[in-house]
Amino acid sequence: MTTTRFEYKLRGGRRQPICDLSLLGPISRVQIDALVDSGATYSIFLRSDAERAGISLPRLPNQPIDFGSGTAVGRRVRSTILLGQQRFSADVVYLDDEQWPLRFSLLGRVGVFSRFKHVRFAERVHPPVVEFAR
Repeated sequence: MTTTRFEYKLRGGRRQPICDLSLLGPISRVQIDALVDSGATYSIFLRSDAERAGISLPRLPNQPIDFGSGTAVGRRVRSTILLGQQRFSADVVYLDDEQWPLRFSLLGRVGVFSRFKHVRFAERVHPPVVEFAR
């Protein structure tokens, strides 16, 4: 079994399951910090990330999103993600930068968690890690 591990990162005074991933587009590879969120249906990235990668977005928003501090309507597009050495496609909702209140993106379940045998949050180890096992 191949396992990719990410140590939790310190954000806002707390350690959180944030991983480094790459958004792969026709123009470039964009590095993204994303909180692994088992409660999020879709992954949420910034529109500026899609633009930098050269990913074409629909002209009009096509996916409503509810999150902790509000709601927004984003543009859902199938996108290629590199997580560790694992490359796959998943639906990502891109929000306008001013709509997103967090300093990191979200890595949600659809198209991501099902790619792995398990996704595990190991918080009782030091340092805490999030693991993606195939």
